[in-house]
Amino acid sequence: HKMKKVEKWFHIVPCSLALAYSITALCTNTFGPSPSGFCGLTFSGYPHGCESNSEVECTHKREQFNRVLAVIGYLWPSLCILYVSIVMFLLYRAVRDIEINAEKYSFLAKFKGHNKKKTRKRSRRVMIQGILYCAAMVFTWTFTFITVVILLVSKEFNQVINSIALFFNPLQGAFNFLIYLIPVFR
Repeated sequence: HKMKKVEKWFHIVPCSLALAYSITALCTNTFGPSPSGFCGLTFSGYPHGCESNSEVECTHKREQFNRVLAVIGYLWPSLCILYVSIVMFLLYRAVRDIEINAEKYSFLAKFKGHNKKKTRKRSRRVMIQGILYCAAMVFTWTFTFITVVILLVSKEFNQVINSIALFFNPLQGAFNFLIYLIPVFR
């Protein structure tokens, strides 16, 4: 019954974050292809070469991107990481509370004593899986944060760090898949 009240927020929050990201990029005219192959917020002018060639008019400019860089580069992924951490903690607490309540009515716990490590193994597994999901998300977004910091501090685009970020960002789904399979291989 409690989950039904909260379940809608598990859908509303991620969808509204993605929608806010897209609307912000569209309103500031920074959504489109980039030379690195990423289609999203562009780091450079479009069409390619327009910043160095005065004959070609830029439709996407670096200055437009810098206006929303701090908001989207830090706020949205940070909110997503915070959201996943909170949800995983709430899930852990719910499983732990169920196990604590089940211990009260356990025959073995009343007469033989009980070992908390054995009786609360489900909450421990949920906690470990939640930590792994959060760690995968932090690891995936670390290189994107580094790219944004380098761009803000030096005003130069580091292709190597960006390539690493572009490699790891799609792998978040693969990391989540592997973490999801952990209970199958236990």
